[in-house]
Amino acid sequence: MWPETGAKAAAQIDRDKVLARAILRRTVAVTAIWRQALGLDFNHMIAWLCVLLANTEYIIGQPELAERFLTTTPPDDLRRPISISNLGRSLGVDPETMRRRVNRIIEAGLCAVVADGLIVPMSVHNQPRILAAATQSCQHLLLLWRRLYSADLLDVFPPGVDFDSSEYFNNNISVLDIQYNFKVATDIIRNIFDNYVTMTVFAVILTENTRNMDRNLGGYSHAVTICDTGEPHRREPVSIRTIAAQVGFPRETVRRHVEWLVVRHLIEKRADGYLAPERVLDSPAFLELTENIRAWFVSMINRIHRMQPAT
Repeated sequence: MWPETGAKAAAQIDRDKVLARAILRRTVAVTAIWRQALGLDFNHMIAWLCVLLANTEYIIGQPELAERFLTTTPPDDLRRPISISNLGRSLGVDPETMRRRVNRIIEAGLCAVVADGLIVPMSVHNQPRILAAATQSCQHLLLLWRRLYSADLLDVFPPGVDFDSSEYFNNNISVLDIQYNFKVATDIIRNIFDNYVTMTVFAVILTENTRNMDRNLGGYSHAVTICDTGEPHRREPVSIRTIAAQVGFPRETVRRHVEWLVVRHLIEKRADGYLAPERVLDSPAFLELTENIRAWFVSMINRIHRMQPAT
């Protein structure tokens, strides 16, 4: 029993902040998985994922189709194409820049042009590297899910074994994962940041700052105590070099995004790197976002539970 409403509300905020950091850390890690699998830089990877999502997310939203394609990949004629102009609008990129990025993805053999726009063909979706990345992403999700449940940060019981052994099931879970990641990213960008890269740079700074705090999510109360009680000296500053290595951008590009964050007081520059200060994370905008991130994750894993084939 909580002694008073205020204490309960404060405790839930603490839980949401730890949970949000864990989810953002996973987003950074999964970004690296897809960049490596595709052999693309961050901007081209985001564009490819957006095409894949546009092609197939409606299938996951329809129970009869979702069940039909749990263990196989949807054929090309069921993929909904997306035009370059709509792709650019969804990512906040001008048409000419978007066209250049799409041409690079097509040249890499990862996308195809059809009558109504762009698709990620079934032949690409079924490539071993794509299926392997989807499986790796799913196992990463399952590991985080178990840790959050063990730390009493989630009340949705995780599967006792790995996800369904079908690579295609893992692929569909990955599409669902991407869908929710884009939803949260769009919400964050609309309210705080100017684009996906800046948001990702901030996420890397935050997660690197707090890596030691959250190392063992099973010690949830310890993570809250050292992270959310005004002890900024416990945070570890992060360098431009480390950020660049995480997002796969040149240091000068990263530096420009870091300067954008500094000017807007979203991060602070220290002698040995950059910090996301607690006062920023306690602002109403960020507290609302942490609540949204938690709701997004819970919604996603509930849908995964419903998608899991009956045994």
